[in-house]
Amino acid sequence: MALISFDFTGSGNSEGDYVTLGWNEQHDMECIVDYLVGLNKFTNLFIWGRSMGAVTALLYALRGNNKISALICDSPFSNLRKLAKDVAS
Repeated sequence: MALISFDFTGSGNSEGDYVTLGWNEQHDMECIVDYLVGLNKFTNLFIWGRSMGAVTALLYALRGNNKISALICDSPFSNLRKLAKDVAS
């Protein structure tokens, strides 16, 4: 078993000025999954995400990707418009 942890673009120690609450971050996830699949070392990939990471995992999975075996989505937000209003106020 292996674990990979990363910062999305615009978060933590990664470059970038802002986050898009999962919309563009799903492309970061795609790069990571493609890299891991390309290693040919893993038979199952599980994605665990919390908050924005959970939404990112859901958006990535909705694209019909069959490279992942399971999602663990911890505390995804359910309404982007409401979240944006809450953050802005």
